[in-house]
Amino acid sequence: MLGANLDASEYHNNPSKGWRSGANERGTLEIVWSCTITVFLCCWTSVCVNIPALNDSWLDRIRDKINLAFIGILGPDFLFVLAAGQRDQARRSVVRFRNAGFDDWTLTHAFFANMGGYVVDLPGSAPFPVNSDQLLYLISKGHLKYPATKKEEINDKSKSDGLARYLFHS
Repeated sequence: MLGANLDASEYHNNPSKGWRSGANERGTLEIVWSCTITVFLCCWTSVCVNIPALNDSWLDRIRDKINLAFIGILGPDFLFVLAAGQRDQARRSVVRFRNAGFDDWTLTHAFFANMGGYVVDLPGSAPFPVNSDQLLYLISKGHLKYPATKKEEINDKSKSDGLARYLFHS
């Protein structure tokens, strides 16, 4: 039986049992730090925040990215459910646009719209983003023209951030 000869009082009386200092070999603290940094960088590069508002500073953008990365670290299932909901909303958007006769509307367009990519600028008010449902409503009522944004244009805007470019493209 594994561990049958271990005395529980030995671990209770010595809380550092199992902890290795990193003098000449890789210690526990180095392993914990390298794992933490690896998980954080994986979460950082995998999350995709919404398009920032026009008045967001670079600090606001970094804060949003850090918040999503920490959510990914603390509960990856939260990010999975969030992403699944966004994908479902985008798929429904494609169906609605295609039913309205806009056959070139793709998942890329839907994600872009739902991330705040289409901004309405009305006279006398501040510009504001509209999601795909709001955009379709405004188009169907004749308030806006259908945006002739090509999928390639949207993909061209989808670039990795500075940290990801530095780490993975250098």
